[in-house]
Amino acid sequence: CSIVITSRQLLGKYGIHSREVDETEMQHRLDVLLSEKDARFSSISTEVVHFLRFSIERHNSSSASAAFAVSYEPQELQERVDRSVREVVSANNPVLALFTKRIYKVLLRALLKQPFLQKLQAYSLNFKGQERNLSSLIRSTSLLFNHMYSIHSELY
Repeated sequence: CSIVITSRQLLGKYGIHSREVDETEMQHRLDVLLSEKDARFSSISTEVVHFLRFSIERHNSSSASAAFAVSYEPQELQERVDRSVREVVSANNPVLALFTKRIYKVLLRALLKQPFLQKLQAYSLNFKGQERNLSSLIRSTSLLFNHMYSIHSELY
């Protein structure tokens, strides 16, 4: 989630707004990369750069005139992405800590069968990729909890 938000911010520096469908696709690709046992920073960075270049090129091809076209230096873009993503995934990042707490609260509400969808918007977690991931996590966690409860109910 933080990487997607960082990508939005990087595009904002060029005056470009990303499309939700593109963000959802990038989130899915990042999920696949991050679920691999040997996930590498370079793969994640490359995916973000691909998303940014695609968004910039789409913007440039749809601009009514060359005056609204955006130019970028590929090496500078790569360096910005590397720096930004490293900051985002740092264990000391306060934004990462905040989103971790927020996701924990949403998961807890969902597992306790309390309404949680409205919290997604309040916590800035309300884009399709994040909703899909949380729904999957909630289903899996709920199944695991129910299974553990059926086996060890006397402990609970």
